[in-house]
Amino acid sequence: MAYKVCLLDSDPAYQRALMEYLNLRATIPIQLYVFSNPAVYAAFREREKPELILVGDCYADWKDAEDCPVLVLTINREYIGRTQYFFRYQSVEHLVETMLQMIGANQPCVTETGMFYAVYSPLGRCGKTTFAKKLCERIGNSLYVNWEGISECLDEKGIGSWMLYCMKSRNEECLEYLQANAVASLPPPECFRDIRQIEIEDLRWFREAIQRRGQYAGVVFDIGGMALASYAVFGAFDRILIPTLRDTVSQKKQKVFEQMLRQEYEKTENLQYVQLEGQDVDQIADMYVR
Repeated sequence: MAYKVCLLDSDPAYQRALMEYLNLRATIPIQLYVFSNPAVYAAFREREKPELILVGDCYADWKDAEDCPVLVLTINREYIGRTQYFFRYQSVEHLVETMLQMIGANQPCVTETGMFYAVYSPLGRCGKTTFAKKLCERIGNSLYVNWEGISECLDEKGIGSWMLYCMKSRNEECLEYLQANAVASLPPPECFRDIRQIEIEDLRWFREAIQRRGQYAGVVFDIGGMALASYAVFGAFDRILIPTLRDTVSQKKQKVFEQMLRQEYEKTENLQYVQLEGQDVDQIADMYVR
């Protein structure tokens, strides 16, 4: 569980550093969402209710909803001690303490149910599948959907292909099958090209049907690099988690991926890069199950 905190700021380097520090530490009960465009934040605010918004000096006069306090992360040392101001280059530990005090750490964190996660990466051997399965373990009553394209074993019953057919045809028999058989894991279809026929409307139907029935606390799609025809389908998910690697080649691929992504998918506040290399995957999974 975590408190939702937003950061509206014009310094991308600071945004990224703070987001990685907060979101990669399971011991800090804060999930940070970053924005550089006020209009994008306003659109997010229509759908979500953060407990706190952090702003840079250029947005010091920002007024949010009455129930959402604002903290200015200033670069001006002379503002240290002022109400609603925090010198941004003080220790992050002090910032976390200040945020929790403003939020009121005694108020309950909200656990979201029926969340739809997409775990996707343009990179190979980055721990994507392990991470996706760990998310399912942490969620508990979950459904793991294998959209990698090629699985470690063949699906002799053709369940994966049949599920795609049901999504396209809006056939709720697949939901009854999942419930009757207490299915926790779905295999990929016989041909990964069939996944490319699924559109955002198909996924939204599936998501709404799952949530309406209350069958699962969460659904995790483990998506292969070539399985999607368009990144627009990401719009059907609550969170898109992108495992990354630190090496030079992987970083170059990530930049190309980001360029391609922007051409088809403009909503980025629910997309997060996850550095798994050298990390405790169990703790990282805990952090993202909110």
